Amino acid sequence: MGITLIPKINFSAAHDLWLREYGGEKMSTPEYYEMCKDLIEEAYQIFEGPELIHLGLDEEWPEIATPENHFRVGEELFRDWTYLINCVRNTGAEAFIWDDTCYYYDGVWQKYVDKDVVISGGH
Repeated sequence: MGITLIPKINFSAAHDLWLREYGGEKMSTPEYYEMCKDLIEEAYQIFEGPELIHLGLDEEWPEIATPENHFRVGEELFRDWTYLINCVRNTGAEAFIWDDTCYYYDGVWQKYVDKDVVISGGH
């Protein structure tokens, strides 16, 4: 029917409640990285080798933080982005992310995110 399913696993700290014990302060730890890698690989298998895997990664800047909402900033944010994007690449798929955090960090994110990452959104 011409419909392509794209799995989306939103790893944004602003939307981390679904991660339960791996969200919040546990983000950016070795346990978090292992869980992310496993989820990405599982999504790739379940969707039988999709061309793209959407990682979310939106709304990560200090102004959106609340007591319930951890956020990553600077090196931590981009280290996590790079790790997640590389996990997708290791499956054979391309990474897909929202654009709003890129606008917030305009001039910085380009240093960390390769041009082959699909960036989409409403901006």
